Amino acid sequence: MVVGAALVAGALTLPSSSRKKPVRTDILGAVLLAVAVGGLLFAVSQAATDIARVWVVAAAALGVVVGAIWVWWELRTAEPLVQLRLLRIPAVLAADVAMLLGGVGIYMLISVAIRLVQTPTGSGFGASVITAGLMLTPFSATAFVASRTIPPLVRRSHGNLLLPAACGLVLLCLVAFAFLHGSLWEVFVVMTVAGYGVGALYAATPGFIVRSAPQGTTTSAMSFNLVLTTIGGAIGSALSALVLQAATAHGASIPTGHGYVVAAFVGAGALAVAVLLSYLLRPRSGYVGGNEPALAE
Repeated sequence: MVVGAALVAGALTLPSSSRKKPVRTDILGAVLLAVAVGGLLFAVSQAATDIARVWVVAAAALGVVVGAIWVWWELRTAEPLVQLRLLRIPAVLAADVAMLLGGVGIYMLISVAIRLVQTPTGSGFGASVITAGLMLTPFSATAFVASRTIPPLVRRSHGNLLLPAACGLVLLCLVAFAFLHGSLWEVFVVMTVAGYGVGALYAATPGFIVRSAPQGTTTSAMSFNLVLTTIGGAIGSALSALVLQAATAHGASIPTGHGYVVAAFVGAGALAVAVLLSYLLRPRSGYVGGNEPALAE
């Protein structure tokens, strides 16, 4: 309902494009992408129950096959849903990988932190849903602070190192959570710092893309980046459930404390790759995207 309301509001209020030639919507590309992502996410989410079940394997295979067809289609259609050739630009590739893997790590941290706070005493703190929700209040507050403080830094210094630095801060928070989750206040502190890292990550990424993508392609590049962020978050949530399920003894209903440590390090591994790639593939000082060969046929 919310999405439908947003679509109606956008159709009624957003001005029409100034382009005289209308752009054909890539309906087939959208359907293929939805099927591929849906199949893969279903497989990951159900793997915690029984990875060997036929429909889990079938869903994963469907996602991979349809995903390959989607890539083939997007590279050949005249008006693609996503300009995949932009991924040949190192900085755009870095931003996309950072947000995909960042989404995995961020949502693994959020998921296991909320689960730990509500898990009965022994493996967790046995706190209420309200307490778990309050834990996200300082997280959201520091994320908002980052959204206000990072953009000026991007404008003043081009922000080439802000994206790897933001990924690094979230990485440190995941490692800190692995070692510092013995008391409720430690979890609150970790999540407060993580909020700033997440806000910085979201604020620094557009600069990578806008400065590197050729004119006229930034909308497509930014849209795909947001899609990857959502996919990464869904994968992170599903992976956290998979890891905690694996750490739950047969016949038990709650995971052992070891499961939270493993989940944190899995998320940290994803962020470590994001830090490395976003640093190595960062746009160089003074570089502004132009007519890139990445869009050549």
